[in-house]
Amino acid sequence: MADFPVHTAGTAPQGARPLLEAARRNQGQVYNLIAELAASPAALEAYLGLGAAYRKSGLSAIERE
Repeated sequence: MADFPVHTAGTAPQGARPLLEAARRNQGQVYNLIAELAASPAALEAYLGLGAAYRKSGLSAIERE
């Protein structure tokens, strides 16, 4: 099984750093999944974009759970 590094804004690739900072501002912290996805800025951007689209859906908070 592969080990994925848990990145911080200081260790992440340049393209992922603003996304990590945005996640920290929006959520109050950076969860490990997001920190690991930061190894690929494109994957991190896709994951965060999907979450944003999901929050804009017509589903209630209970339905989104």
